[in-house]
Amino acid sequence: MAPIDIPAKASPPREKPLPPHKEEKPPVSTTAPPPDGGWGWVVVFASFMIHIIADGITYSFGVFLVELIDKFGADRGAASLIPSILVGVTLGSGPIASYFTNRYGCRAVTIAGAILAAAGLALSCAANSIVVLYFTIGILTGFGFGLIYLPAIVSVSIYFEKKRAFATGIAVCGSGVGTFIMAPVTKGLISQFGWQGAMLVTSGLILSCILFGCLMRPIKEEINKEQNGTDEEKELLTITNGKCQNGGPLPELLLNGSTISPMKPFSQQMA
Repeated sequence: MAPIDIPAKASPPREKPLPPHKEEKPPVSTTAPPPDGGWGWVVVFASFMIHIIADGITYSFGVFLVELIDKFGADRGAASLIPSILVGVTLGSGPIASYFTNRYGCRAVTIAGAILAAAGLALSCAANSIVVLYFTIGILTGFGFGLIYLPAIVSVSIYFEKKRAFATGIAVCGSGVGTFIMAPVTKGLISQFGWQGAMLVTSGLILSCILFGCLMRPIKEEINKEQNGTDEEKELLTITNGKCQNGGPLPELLLNGSTISPMKPFSQQMA
């Protein structure tokens, strides 16, 4: 009797596997909490010294007025306008300084402000009128002090939360110390080197704020790997026709310590 060929039933078409579903994770803040100490006390010291120099020079600038009146033959009202512009520009440049601080950080803004303030005071030595001093001291040095003053406060608040009031109080008390110290220091420099030499020495003192600005180290952004899940993304493994969907090698299957070969496609099994 001749054998009867029974046609094999065609297997139903396989549905395409759905792409792995990735769960959306809530955004995690990458800002590190204030350490309330540690390097923060170095930042407090830097801010304290900046207040001594910047505010000390600003509030004791009246010592120069007598020499400037005699040099340029100006009246007291015209000469007193120099420190007025200086203080006004320093405090009025707060919004601009805050923009640069948010964009470039406290360290870069402080360094730029120290260079600008020192340059303005050094250029004042070549001034030939009171009007020139309005620009060099009042605007340039004033704006430079404004770029120094704001980061000195912000940097302390970044490093402290529970002790913020105490740390800020230590930093800003440098203004009083600087006003007390810089007046006799400026008077001694004028008597020794003249008003032009005293301004050069004072501009060099302002450049020391660059070193204090370098101490304003930004807090590193620390991310908790357990919370944000930044280790390795877990993906579903999908095998289609004996190949991994992601293009990687087939995984090894173990059964009682023995390796099992991966499953072959259905078309190869029927061959």
